[in-house]
Amino acid sequence: FTLFNPNGTLIGYTGCKDLSANFKTSYNQISITDISLGPGTCPDPTSQEQEGAMVAILRAARSYYVADTALQIAGDAGFLNYSLSPLNRPETITPPQAAIQMVPQAQVGQVVVFDGSASTGQVPLVSWRWDFGDGATASGVVVQHTYTSAGTFNVQLTVTDQRGQTSSSTASIHILALPTPTFTPTVPPPTATPPQPTQPPQQPTYTPLPTAEPPTATPEPPPAPVPPVANISGPGQGFIGEPVKFDASASQPGSSAITAYSWSLGNGVDLPTSAQSSISATYNRAGNYEVTVFVNDANGLSSYATTRINIDARLDTSVWTLSAINTKPLLPGTAITMQFKEGELAGFAGCNTYYGSYTADQNDDGTYTITVGPLTTSRLACPQDIMEQEQEYLISLQQATRATVQENRVILDSLPGKLDFYLIEPP
Repeated sequence: FTLFNPNGTLIGYTGCKDLSANFKTSYNQISITDISLGPGTCPDPTSQEQEGAMVAILRAARSYYVADTALQIAGDAGFLNYSLSPLNRPETITPPQAAIQMVPQAQVGQVVVFDGSASTGQVPLVSWRWDFGDGATASGVVVQHTYTSAGTFNVQLTVTDQRGQTSSSTASIHILALPTPTFTPTVPPPTATPPQPTQPPQQPTYTPLPTAEPPTATPEPPPAPVPPVANISGPGQGFIGEPVKFDASASQPGSSAITAYSWSLGNGVDLPTSAQSSISATYNRAGNYEVTVFVNDANGLSSYATTRINIDARLDTSVWTLSAINTKPLLPGTAITMQFKEGELAGFAGCNTYYGSYTADQNDDGTYTITVGPLTTSRLACPQDIMEQEQEYLISLQQATRATVQENRVILDSLPGKLDFYLIEPP
């Protein structure tokens, strides 16, 4: 995206790096100078090629044209075509958010799992660095560590995204000392009563009563182990194809530390036992589901807790951005968008804007059967390859028959092939 400010500056994002520059306009003429790119790297050659083409066109820009909600910048290096409808992208990409998942308590010598997979970023994360608070460090999304001494330690996770931005999160873990064995003292045997000395015959003689032995002390039995107390939290509402998070980190240990969690999602899916106290799940059918977590401790004791979630379906979203037409990536420097809203379909086809109508009926498997009505477009002319790409897209869209929503993707099945869109979430 590129944002042209009234003061003659522009900011944007190439898909890999932040972009800034100055510009001047006179009638339909434009010049762009002082282009500067921020830190970061492109994840693949295609993204690198697209960034290079975009920067080259901006540097050589000579003229611009506005028609309806479309903007075209032309120059010696080619054309850039923008949709002026607001895309679901921030003006600047926010830093990532580090998130730690771990047990709050463990024992000396016990292997503890630390999970950073819940960390998020608007661009891909490339590094997870751990500091366990006892002088040891590690790197990776999920790591393990064993503490050799008791105490409370502050664990820090630092994540870095593709643009070099970082974020840190800290959590405390309490490490218990190993229990000290206790010994029950042995009660000594009673002392035998010495025999009475023989007395000369006397009259009369009485037989003495037997001496009673002192009772033997019975040791107290050890207290029965106490099981953990499971606790689960999660949203009461979710949508088909969108992840929902359930958290059992508020579960309380009993006589020993909690060591594992297992989950039943209520839709026939049971997750394997692990040390993760929270999970993300995705449902592909609407309905009401009971989610259960089973909490296990080092003594082999367990407990469980349940919650319910209602899953609905939705198709209306913000702006979807096309990533491929029939598995083919878009031409460098081009973008195609689409938006469903209350029976109306609109977007930017790479050169021209378009709009039309659609119907959508939900199927039992969570997909939608769709019908796209006639499409109307603006009348800009673009280079031949861009016009051919636009035409291929509009034909495929016109013949789309099914939509599948998968988290931040929507796939349209059409007679010519597939249209694969993605959604960039707002900050």
